[in-house]
Amino acid sequence: MALRILVIGSIGGFPNEHVDQIFVTDCNLYGTTNGLRIKTKATNMPGTVSYVRYENVFMDNVDNPIIFDQNYCPSGSCKK
Repeated sequence: MALRILVIGSIGGFPNEHVDQIFVTDCNLYGTTNGLRIKTKATNMPGTVSYVRYENVFMDNVDNPIIFDQNYCPSGSCKK
């Protein structure tokens, strides 16, 4: 079975969230809307995502292969 999406997020829901030392390897993604994705919420809370490494990731028919979304708003009512 192929993994369909790789997402890190949603960072920014709490103060000082940190994600680091992520290593993703040997993945196949087929026919998805989004592939590799890092998303942080549209808040003013500090946080970091660091030391993320992708290696040997194959994608076929992926609409958005790599996304860094720094204003993710799941509710649709986030302040600008």
